[in-house]
Amino acid sequence: PRPAAPPRVAQLPPAVVDFCGRARELAVLEQHLDRVPRPHCLVLAGGGGTGKTSLAVQWAHRLTAEFPDGQLFVDLRGFERPPMRAGTALSAFLRALGVPEAAIPDSVPERAALYRSLLAGRRMLVVLDNAGTAEQTRPLLPATPGCLAVVTSRRRLSGLVVRDGAVLVGVGPLTPGDALRLLANALGPQRIEADKPAARELVRWCDGLPLALRIAAARLMAHPEWPLGWWTRKLADERRRLQELSAHDADLAVEASLYLTYRALSSGAARLFRVLGLHPGPRVGELDAAALAGRDVARTRRHLAELCDAHLLEEQPQGHYVRPELVRLYAAQRAVAEETRSDRDLAVRRLLDQVARLRPARG
Repeated sequence: PRPAAPPRVAQLPPAVVDFCGRARELAVLEQHLDRVPRPHCLVLAGGGGTGKTSLAVQWAHRLTAEFPDGQLFVDLRGFERPPMRAGTALSAFLRALGVPEAAIPDSVPERAALYRSLLAGRRMLVVLDNAGTAEQTRPLLPATPGCLAVVTSRRRLSGLVVRDGAVLVGVGPLTPGDALRLLANALGPQRIEADKPAARELVRWCDGLPLALRIAAARLMAHPEWPLGWWTRKLADERRRLQELSAHDADLAVEASLYLTYRALSSGAARLFRVLGLHPGPRVGELDAAALAGRDVARTRRHLAELCDAHLLEEQPQGHYVRPELVRLYAAQRAVAEETRSDRDLAVRRLLDQVARLRPARG
């Protein structure tokens, strides 16, 4: 039964105080909000640690007047084990909307139907954070024009785009200027201005990744006597970079963030990711990837597409793929940990043979 006067919910977590940048992404979100008809779902997709949640929460707080009937928020833990089930999230939403525990239906379809009935005629914002799959997310999407769902995920969730008309907004690394502003907000502008070349190098070694930058800033805040240049030189060492970009909490590390994405890959894509760690550069061709994996090009393309969907690679024109330096270092680490020495040597020989065959064509 629908409550006569459901309570107004305001479940958004606090916005990041020193949020900066993201002018392009915020402009894109505003453009879609002004569209007619307005989409009912926006997907913010990007790699782990790119600040998708911070962006979604920041924008959601700006929209409270647009959605006066309240805001729902849930962390779906899509890349943790186990992820939150859609039925569990629906139960939490129904309780927040005033449905007594005894009146919550047993089946997920019935819970979804009651949830959508309660949202009908209201203007509510629903933030679905850290979604793992379209199937996990779909029962939580509102169905009425006055409501909007904002979904964040490490995957593109193409099923929501194709089947549900969702709009995809990519969230990548910060621009160098925004990354410097983030460091200045955390450390103080004087410390950045005192050694700006070292600050720029720090941004470079962190790949402009907000998670990496905040971890580095936390380490530097704990040691105000450390020169930026000294810390930058530590990060310049590829063997130590991932280790240095970690906090004492186990989940606050670039390596841990990459592991969650890597663990969710299929076995074939995970193996391709590992052997790509044997390639020394940031740019990989699909023929070189197939040679490293020892697989045909068609199968390799499918696995490359999965890595792109997980934001571990980015596809470029003419069959080339690029990756951030931190991703390359993590792939190399996984290759050493999980591939035997003989398998690594064999993959490198296949790559060298491939390069030798294509050398005349490449000029």
